[in-house]
Amino acid sequence: MKEVIIDWVKIPAGEFLVGLSDKQRRLLRKKLSHQGGGLWKLLPRNRSLLLAGQAAISHTRAQEKHYLDDFYISRYPITIEQYVTYQRHAGLVPKNTHIAWLDTGLGRLPAMVRDHEALQFCKYYELRLPTSDEWEKAARGVNGRLYPWGDRWDSTHGNVCQSLVRQLAMEHPLAHTLAMEVDRFPSGQSASVSYT
Repeated sequence: MKEVIIDWVKIPAGEFLVGLSDKQRRLLRKKLSHQGGGLWKLLPRNRSLLLAGQAAISHTRAQEKHYLDDFYISRYPITIEQYVTYQRHAGLVPKNTHIAWLDTGLGRLPAMVRDHEALQFCKYYELRLPTSDEWEKAARGVNGRLYPWGDRWDSTHGNVCQSLVRQLAMEHPLAHTLAMEVDRFPSGQSASVSYT
């Protein structure tokens, strides 16, 4: 059996901004209050999602500087192919859904696993999950950008609702899933060149 190969990115030591500034918080609240088109019209739960989004913004910490030593993070989320390879290598039985997705050529989709499964994967390879500060620095860079690619929203840079609607309209082969290949949106990479 082959080992899982992970493409690591080194994030250099240094200070970075975490949390949201007051200006960013106002901008996100305004954006949420103007969500009227696209998928919001299609979802019956749009009011609940809007309230959840507003609550998340309210509970995000105020922007402040933090310091982290060097660390490594995977360039991409762990894929189904990588997760099944791990399971076979560790003598575990892969999920039937993962095998089915592999058999249909969808092994580059992210492995959607439970917390304890992610922790078992890490333990097996003597790894650990990133801390919330590490995720934030890898995704937002050192200057506290709103999005990995910058401060301006662009739905073509990631697997977001608007991307899904576009893919459905184009009858993309993966339109039946909410997941897309982990490297599908290169324009959405963070400054650290990570697809967090």
